[in-house]
Amino acid sequence: LKQTADSPLTKAVAVTSFLKDWINGDNTGKICSICVASDGWYDVPHDLVFSFPVRLGFPGYWSVVQDIELSDKSLHRLRECVEELVIQRDSIYQLKSDVKDDDDTSMIDEVEDEKTQNSFQATTKTEIANNDAVQEPSEKVEVEASEDQDNPKEN
Repeated sequence: LKQTADSPLTKAVAVTSFLKDWINGDNTGKICSICVASDGWYDVPHDLVFSFPVRLGFPGYWSVVQDIELSDKSLHRLRECVEELVIQRDSIYQLKSDVKDDDDTSMIDEVEDEKTQNSFQATTKTEIANNDAVQEPSEKVEVEASEDQDNPKEN
């Protein structure tokens, strides 16, 4: 069985190795990359999830390595990646907003209008067929409130 860098087994071993080091702690000082919400590191906008170089320390803890000097080529590529991610994030937020504001409510409004219109037409046809008009009730009915309704029991 031949393993390549793209094989699922290689990826699984890498994830397992990272999780072992993260959970147990790693004091070797090696740098790895994980995706975390930015705190402004490397001029990546705050809260944008991005892959940063990190060192694992005490069990469950990591810290972004901030003292790495990047070449001009690397800085340019980093900025391109950030721009792409920001465009994608903004597009998703806009799409979500458009769907929520426009499509859902307009479709619901159309259905509700149609139901109301059909209900009114059915009522009118029934009244005409039965020769019933809206009439005042012939008797007034008085309802007396019981003491229990006026004074609910306290628990």
